[in-house]
Amino acid sequence: MSLKINIPFCIGATESPNNPEGLPSILDFEVEVNYLSGAIQQKLPSVTEHYLSKSYEIGLSLGTPSDDDKLGKPYVDDFIEYIRQLNIKNMDVLEIGCGTGYISRRMLDLGARVTSIEPGKGFEKSWQKYDLEVINDFFPTKKVSSKFDLIIFYTVFEHIADVSAFLKNIKKHLDVDGQVILSVPDCTDELRVGDPSIFMHEHIHYFDANSLRTVLEVNGFKANVKKSKFGRSIYVTAEIDEELKINNHFIRKEVSKSEEILKDMERRLHEYSVFINNLFDQGSLGVYVPARALNYLPLNRQMRFFDDASYLLGKYFPPFCCPIESREQLMHNQPEILFIASRTFGKKLKNELILNGYIGEILTLTEIDEILS
Repeated sequence: MSLKINIPFCIGATESPNNPEGLPSILDFEVEVNYLSGAIQQKLPSVTEHYLSKSYEIGLSLGTPSDDDKLGKPYVDDFIEYIRQLNIKNMDVLEIGCGTGYISRRMLDLGARVTSIEPGKGFEKSWQKYDLEVINDFFPTKKVSSKFDLIIFYTVFEHIADVSAFLKNIKKHLDVDGQVILSVPDCTDELRVGDPSIFMHEHIHYFDANSLRTVLEVNGFKANVKKSKFGRSIYVTAEIDEELKINNHFIRKEVSKSEEILKDMERRLHEYSVFINNLFDQGSLGVYVPARALNYLPLNRQMRFFDDASYLLGKYFPPFCCPIESREQLMHNQPEILFIASRTFGKKLKNELILNGYIGEILTLTEIDEILS
């Protein structure tokens, strides 16, 4: 069972409506069910793998960067609180895919000895800001041969094509009684309603708590899974346990569930697209948090994009030609209809905009779910 669609190749906000360095702005996309774990994953052809590797080296960021600004800091604070269940002082810690380096900096401040790896060269200014030495490479790398008490990867695991090979290399670098802490986006709500907005070429895997635990157990890790307190992430603390017994009956049930989800997503993709297209006939349309809606927005209609992240303002999400505007610009020149595509913060954003004087119609993604159900 698989689902094939053609969606934007979105690797982050860019300076123009086209991706940089010859990267395509639209690319075929296919997801399938992993019959060993029951998880939904992208079927990755070599051409997509090539473009993804190139995009990681550029170092653009899709989603909220792990940084010390007002948007990124609450996510990092929550993850650091989770990490502090361990006393990491004097631990040897490896962070894989450190991005801006802010989480590594926070762990250094807690007294850990931290080795940081990141392939994206675009984060170099942030590494200087946090006074951080970073190994600019993909994991595994010949530049790191030692073992660690703790290995951390935050919003990295969903990007890994071959998770078995990745976890095998993790084991090689994990000390006796060492542990792994990781975080991935929680796709539970989208999978439950069949929402295809979660699909993006950068994410190979789309986890809920069950599928993430199963993937780790299949690869010899005993996993303690927990939901984040802020935002929607899944946190895991794991340790090597090669004697784990896999519940094959449970996996078969997960496979069956995932096959039904893909059928729902194919239907929902059409329904969302038709619904959004019909909004254009009712007035001018604005899209708040547009990165969450790119898969079903029409390319041939005029609309406006809005976001609260200052680093996005004036930039683009290829192949769309509308520059991203601020909340202030939204309130000054209000579209007649506003679609808020954030499933996590949609209700909060809607209430804030109404309190501040927005007079048009506002529809959140959750409200559209209810209309279509």
